[in-house]
Amino acid sequence: IKAMGLFTPSQQSKILSDIPHYTGLFSLFGSSYIIITILRKKKWSKPYYRLLFGMCVFDVFSSVALGLSTWPIPVDSAGVYEPK
Repeated sequence: IKAMGLFTPSQQSKILSDIPHYTGLFSLFGSSYIIITILRKKKWSKPYYRLLFGMCVFDVFSSVALGLSTWPIPVDSAGVYEPK
């Protein structure tokens, strides 16, 4: 392992293409948990929970988009690690 460069450029490309899949998945789980908690406890009377619910719904959409970010890249794309 080199002191300044821990990974080769191809390893860096793989890591950078895989990170959004994991962070999107964790964000999806977290936002879904908050949505389910708000729905189960029926805390609709306070504006705080309505705003939190709305932000979590849109975070679910953005998490799915982030998680699927590198999958729709065409196979013949140059400079992209393992396009699907």
